Amino acid sequence: MGEAATALGRRVKSLRKLRSLTVADLALGLGVSEEWVRRIEAGTGRPSLETIEALSDQLGVPISELFERTDDDLDAQILRVDLAGLTGPERDWVEQVVRLAVEHPRRTRLSPKD
Repeated sequence: MGEAATALGRRVKSLRKLRSLTVADLALGLGVSEEWVRRIEAGTGRPSLETIEALSDQLGVPISELFERTDDDLDAQILRVDLAGLTGPERDWVEQVVRLAVEHPRRTRLSPKD
């Protein structure tokens, strides 16, 4: 499939996770199979206009937002939601790990090998 299908799939998956929906939840709301939702998210399915409209409704965003490339912002929002359930010491520990990874990417093996 094309770049648009891949971008749409990533966006749908990010929005679904941000709203704490499972693939099953989204499939049920759309009236389609879980496999179809997985194919859309993987960028291997070509949803009809009706399905795109239904995705927009289920995810609570305008259709145009399904095609925006702001996955980094969504990933940050998802991370904030995930971290919200941690206690203070747990959040502090995660923050220290992230700082270490950013300050010393080679030591933490987060950078590509030369």
